[in-house]
Amino acid sequence: MNTSQAITPYLCAARAAEAISFYIEAFGAREHYRMTGTDGRINHAELEIGGSTFYLSDESPEQGIRSPLALDGHAVSFVLAVMDAGAAMAQALGAGAALRHPLTQEPYGQIGTLVDPFGHHWQIWQPDPAYQPPE
Repeated sequence: MNTSQAITPYLCAARAAEAISFYIEAFGAREHYRMTGTDGRINHAELEIGGSTFYLSDESPEQGIRSPLALDGHAVSFVLAVMDAGAAMAQALGAGAALRHPLTQEPYGQIGTLVDPFGHHWQIWQPDPAYQPPE
């Protein structure tokens, strides 16, 4: 368990085992562990991308836990800061993500948006180290 983060995202996917495989292939995630229930569903898994931990489970409609696909939308998106946005986008697209917004150059860096096969939105961001936010 990562206690160095004050907030840890908890994702839900209709096919959590497939989602874990996707995050490993698309974003270089590492799986720390998973706990599978007697019904075969993943009740809890812990993964890490670039030093940031997140949790993942299968849907559990009886507990009100639904995926973005089941809800026909999303309430949260993720920002993944990378050194090479073009390479990161290509890797995720090759793993099965869908392009939502192509990479664009903004004052704060290069950014684009993908949707993973499980309905989660990911902004791939290559920060511009010279950018200074307004005061």
